[in-house]
Amino acid sequence: MLQSLRRYPVWASFSMLGVTLLLCWGLNAFFPVTIAVLLLLQLAVAIVALQSGPSLAVPISLVAALSFNFLFTAPRFSLQMSDVTDVINLVVFMLVAGVTSYIAHFYRQQRDELEQTRLRNSILLSVSHDLRTPLATIIGTLTTLQAYMNKLSHTERNELLDSATQESHRLHHYIENLLQATKLQHGIPVIIEDA
Repeated sequence: MLQSLRRYPVWASFSMLGVTLLLCWGLNAFFPVTIAVLLLLQLAVAIVALQSGPSLAVPISLVAALSFNFLFTAPRFSLQMSDVTDVINLVVFMLVAGVTSYIAHFYRQQRDELEQTRLRNSILLSVSHDLRTPLATIIGTLTTLQAYMNKLSHTERNELLDSATQESHRLHHYIENLLQATKLQHGIPVIIEDA
């Protein structure tokens, strides 16, 4: 059900409210306690708010409040209320539903930002590893050439220079990909060059 809330938020939210109302109807038949009904409805609104945000939780809470009034308060099956405590309960329900919706929305934003930070850090670690490998090879190759230039044969020097050149091209390719990805992230048009 929670995955459905993410995929089909409107349909799943109203389905969850319908199931909750049926559960409340059954509960109210055995234990006619309106507070229990309101708490179950509040739980449904909180779940919708966590999964879909306040833009859907507020309408769901309004429908839940109207349903509570219509189905569980006297006179039943009307939108009138004869008991002052039912009116107070309904007002408190709407206030709590609104606050819950916005707290859940804030929680979702914080969770999403944390997830993006983790993803960014993991990409940064991966990229730094990819950049270090060719750089270490280039440094090692050039250091070897510098230290043993006179002791190496012409073929060995050429092999080391070819290795350093290949690693330089690989490093250049990684940096170009990183720059292109950064441009895409910031909405800058990217020109794709033929290799």
